[in-house]
Amino acid sequence: MIGAGITPEREVLVVELLIKVLVNAAALWAAVQLIPQITFNYGQDWWKLLVVALIFALINTYLKPIVKALSFPISLLTLGLIGFVINAAMLLLTAALSDQFKLGFKVGGFPPSITADAIVGAVKAARSPVVLAVHSGAGVPGYAASDRVPDRIATMVYVDTAPATGAIDPEFTGVEKPKPSNQELAESENLTGLTDEQMETFQRRAVPEPGAALRDAPVLTNPARLQVPSTVICTGFSSEQYKEAAKEGYPWLGGLNEVSDITYVDLPTSHWPMWSRPKELAAIIGEIATARVS
Repeated sequence: MIGAGITPEREVLVVELLIKVLVNAAALWAAVQLIPQITFNYGQDWWKLLVVALIFALINTYLKPIVKALSFPISLLTLGLIGFVINAAMLLLTAALSDQFKLGFKVGGFPPSITADAIVGAVKAARSPVVLAVHSGAGVPGYAASDRVPDRIATMVYVDTAPATGAIDPEFTGVEKPKPSNQELAESENLTGLTDEQMETFQRRAVPEPGAALRDAPVLTNPARLQVPSTVICTGFSSEQYKEAAKEGYPWLGGLNEVSDITYVDLPTSHWPMWSRPKELAAIIGEIATARVS
């Protein structure tokens, strides 16, 4: 029997929402059991699972269709790859809202293998071999992508990073690594050329680093990756420092010892040359593209 003031249409909507919540609750529970990057410490408070499932259901019901509609042109260009990004974004948004309400649901990012899948999808969507440029921690999934589709990559460009053969920090056990303060950055990274305003912008935009991106190693099985021409643009460290460190056996530099065609370009500046020397960086990548892509 329908209560006073509740129309049949509204009753159907309520029932559908309840079903979505229960289905999402089961899916979230399964994801927590199967995916190390997803954690949910709700203890005996099972109601938290239902609340997070409700948040996820509302996001997928009302926000996701809008985002998909707005991204439709991009979906055509990427052959549907953007769908993966949207799904991941909805899950991350759910985790962010959960954190605001202290519900305990966390997503620590996605392992390099999944990130590499996204890169490979974008590369395959291009009509011709591409210039694939990666920066910093993206050296891990970037090198993995060159292992999967070496014939679709005209050249690799590593911006203050290198082709990694192992995990950046295999001992890291957290879900995510908190973003560093400016003082911590100054102690660990080269900040040459960055203004105070840029550092303030960095703090506003920066997010914690997913733990999986630090502790997971790339899957490398195709020797053809060794023949992909590669350029390392050295900014925070000099090319000589990169070469010496590679000889010492650091896994995040391992590819420097095995790729057959590597060119080093020195561009002394910060770890973020796209901020501190953007014109020079763009010119270098442009020259590489002109020389490699015919």
